[in-house]
Amino acid sequence: MRFLDQAIEEKLYETSEAALRAQTWKEFEAAADKTPVYLFGTGEGADFALNACGNNVKFAGAVDNDTSKWDRGLCEYVSYPVGKELKVNSPDKLKEISKECVVLITSIRYCDDINAQLKEMGIRNIYSLLHMEANRRKEEQTDTACDVVDEKKEYAKACLKKEISSKKVILARDGLGGHGKQIFLKLAEMRPDLDLVWITEKNISDVIDGVRIIAQSDWKAYIEELETAKVWIYGDMIPEFAVKRPEQIYIHVKHWASITLKSFYFHMTKHMETKSIYDYYRHNTDAMDYCMVGSDFDEDTCRSGFDFDGEFVRVGSPRSDVLFKEGVREKVYEKLSLRPDVHTVLYAPTFRSVNQKALIGHMRDVDLDFDMLRDALTNRFGGEWVILLRIHPDVAIESNKVETNSFVYNASYYDDSEELVAASDVLISDYSSIMFEPAFVNKPVFLYAPDVDEYITKDRALLLDYYSLPFAIAKDNKELSDIITDFDENSYSNDVKNFLNKYGASEDGHSAERAAKFVSELIDL
Repeated sequence: MRFLDQAIEEKLYETSEAALRAQTWKEFEAAADKTPVYLFGTGEGADFALNACGNNVKFAGAVDNDTSKWDRGLCEYVSYPVGKELKVNSPDKLKEISKECVVLITSIRYCDDINAQLKEMGIRNIYSLLHMEANRRKEEQTDTACDVVDEKKEYAKACLKKEISSKKVILARDGLGGHGKQIFLKLAEMRPDLDLVWITEKNISDVIDGVRIIAQSDWKAYIEELETAKVWIYGDMIPEFAVKRPEQIYIHVKHWASITLKSFYFHMTKHMETKSIYDYYRHNTDAMDYCMVGSDFDEDTCRSGFDFDGEFVRVGSPRSDVLFKEGVREKVYEKLSLRPDVHTVLYAPTFRSVNQKALIGHMRDVDLDFDMLRDALTNRFGGEWVILLRIHPDVAIESNKVETNSFVYNASYYDDSEELVAASDVLISDYSSIMFEPAFVNKPVFLYAPDVDEYITKDRALLLDYYSLPFAIAKDNKELSDIITDFDENSYSNDVKNFLNKYGASEDGHSAERAAKFVSELIDL
């Protein structure tokens, strides 16, 4: 019995990441009923928690890893009226009462670290303000979103009474550095008679002559343009409310280049456990008429990833055309206020999944040693170097957390990621498929992947053997410095050439032209 009791006790002590992320305020208040609650952290999160539930929960005090706060009154750090008797203690205080208290983690930035710290101490009743509040807001948004989607669907059906414009082409959900932008640039040159409509969720600084811009937030205008266009070009899935008529043509252009590393859509069976996501994927694929690809590998993976048995159009990678254009480097340098004589390395890591079923991501902590990286680049290639930090667009807002210095520029909000690639001399990434694009023009690429084993097994299955890539891989800062120092240009060029040949990928800077020609011919049918 004792062994069984111990096994059960150990199981109860496990506060998994998944469980932490699924918590709600209601569950917290139920657990805290008649049980002392300690705040872990005394910053803005603590004040938020007190104001959120201070009337319903009995708070016994706070703990903090900051030794300067120990034995001081909690009232010094929060605006919520708490008694002077509530003190800030060392986390060791919790060891004395581990089974008789609830701990609410109020720190946002160090939530996961504190969770691990508490588990090591044997604390079982752990709750996270970050995740409870995120779940509350998500639930509110979901309820509102369902009503809005239904309203949009009804409006889309009403728009079916409108006539389809035989020369209207709509571009949406493509991003400002996507294939569609380059295709539209060419279409505007080739076919001034076309009505080109770009639906965007961001402000476009580079206006294209002959292209009408519609804000995605103006959903009625968006739907009217969508339901009356002959051709749809999408870089991501079409919206749930889209109703495609038989005479309309949907061309999917993806949002990666001619080779991609990570599994996507129907490859990711764990997503299929959520029927709404499956239905969303299916809705998109069932509407697709064509899919534009850039290599044998691209076609094979898109066939399975989209579960699409329609027609593939081999054009290349239109967005990669930027790599072959003149003047892009000067444009980027001017926008970022960089001196013309400095060299640039683009650091572009991908996001990590928080919740696979809900398709939620977060930024991995940036533990790159910027000084060591700059020294290695200077020693190997010479000259003065600056670092461009490009956090994945889905989690770009988190880039503000990264501590940088004078030679690190946050380029996470730069409109066009392809222009950053074209302007940079070197790229460093981890699992982002952006890694292949500098290789198209033989620029050095290095991979910094401290969490590679965990990423592959727990986060995202890969379509290629990571260790077969033609790029040197580092698992810590010292290794990254070493592989840069040891970089051999001739060997690298041969490896890249063989790799691209193996997967049938070849870029020449004219992909958008081929794609635009295909669209133009469809219009005239």
